[in-house]
Amino acid sequence: MLKIEELRVLVIMEVTIQLPHCTDEGCLIIDDHCVRTIHAEVNALLECSPDERNGATIYVTDRPCAECSKLIISSGIKKVVYGRDYHFDFDWFSLAPWVEIIHLTAER
Repeated sequence: MLKIEELRVLVIMEVTIQLPHCTDEGCLIIDDHCVRTIHAEVNALLECSPDERNGATIYVTDRPCAECSKLIISSGIKKVVYGRDYHFDFDWFSLAPWVEIIHLTAER
């Protein structure tokens, strides 16, 4: 579910969208992931306008993967808040200092 407020906050739940083909034909697993799914971050970005994304904060369960990171950086989102670490191939956020990354930990 996507929620956009006046403060330009995107809140997404841990949801991936499976294309109908997955249901009909089964998952296509590559490197332990179904490549017929759309990550929740992508779905959230598709569900709002560029004006709603610009300057927004996105809250996600896991640190975005490399592909989602690139999309978030280019979308205008300025802050990413996540709860769990996720292995990523490359840290694209390290090349985008204008995007603030916050890892929520149990110590907070």
